[in-house]
Amino acid sequence: GTLLASIVDGDVDSTNPVAGIGDQNGDGVPEFAVGKPAYSSQRGRVTVYDGATRTVLFHLDGQAGSLFGQSLAALGDVDGDLRPDFAVGAPRHKIGSQQIGRVAVFGISIQPQAIEFGTSCSSSAGPLHMY
Repeated sequence: GTLLASIVDGDVDSTNPVAGIGDQNGDGVPEFAVGKPAYSSQRGRVTVYDGATRTVLFHLDGQAGSLFGQSLAALGDVDGDLRPDFAVGAPRHKIGSQQIGRVAVFGISIQPQAIEFGTSCSSSAGPLHMY
């Protein structure tokens, strides 16, 4: 019954779907996604938040008018890559002029990157930074 976090976003109200989607960035804390089907004239968007920091990790955008993000579901590891996958519904997705609806499955792997700085000078080797 304790409030753990609050996200303030002008595109979100009490009708937006929310789903825990597992640990997408490998930090041991599950992330969560918020569907925004009315975003950008009903194009739709799903915003994925870091479970530990509550910051935005990435956005997924849908097709114009598709209501992408109308539904969300955690699926577990569908493709066997040891990362959790999730599904996003877009009930008004079109192919050509035919409205058929769509469910897209995403498996996102966000890995830290090692970048070395200072290697342009032959006499220096820069520190290794993880992002």
